[in-house]
Amino acid sequence: MTGWIKLHRKLRENPIYMNSHAVHVWIECLLRASHHRKEFYLGREKIMLNEGQFIMGRSEFAKSIGMSGSTVWFWLNQFKVDSMVDIQTIHGKGSIISVLRWSDYQVLDSIVDTGKTQNEHRMNTNNNIKKEKNDKKENNSLPDFEIFWRKYNYKIGKPDCIDYWTGKKRLKNGKQMNDEMRKKCLSVIDKYVANTHKDDTYPSRKHPKTYLYNSCWDDEIIGENTGQQPVKKFNHK
Repeated sequence: MTGWIKLHRKLRENPIYMNSHAVHVWIECLLRASHHRKEFYLGREKIMLNEGQFIMGRSEFAKSIGMSGSTVWFWLNQFKVDSMVDIQTIHGKGSIISVLRWSDYQVLDSIVDTGKTQNEHRMNTNNNIKKEKNDKKENNSLPDFEIFWRKYNYKIGKPDCIDYWTGKKRLKNGKQMNDEMRKKCLSVIDKYVANTHKDDTYPSRKHPKTYLYNSCWDDEIIGENTGQQPVKKFNHK
């Protein structure tokens, strides 16, 4: 059984509060009591339990809280005298214990739980909406990424590049790539590729992840309209 029970501070004013056995038995009653109406078969007999009721056997109840059966039964009968519980004996099958005034002290749990559930539902809904917006934004930008990826023609580090392109990862300047940046990047990519090289020829083409991370679409394109000839780098031994 899951869920919460509530203990009212008035319990401290009850004479049973001074006896640890009595308090233990009382709390066990609250923990066992049903929070909703239910029915089941006990042998061949159909039993209906309402809110605040539970069925017990004296020995089983006593064993579960480490007391003798006589001690448990004494306090249950004392609770009955004090109008805290009612006891209905099922001959040879145990007893149905009814916690009196159950709704006065415990029914508010369902209200609290409902409020909590509603708040959690609203939070989850907001999170889902936010996620859907992010996913939609990411999905909308992916076709443009494929254009960039094809034109850049340097097929390495694609997963990281996608994360930068879609804004999952921040750029070096701390910003997330947005539509304006993507548009600017695509507008200059043809010129950049035409004036750079993937081999050791200068100017060399940056790793695509490096290009995106450093917002290189804002850089001057070396070799553009300068008449500068590509220079082959040589390794000197």
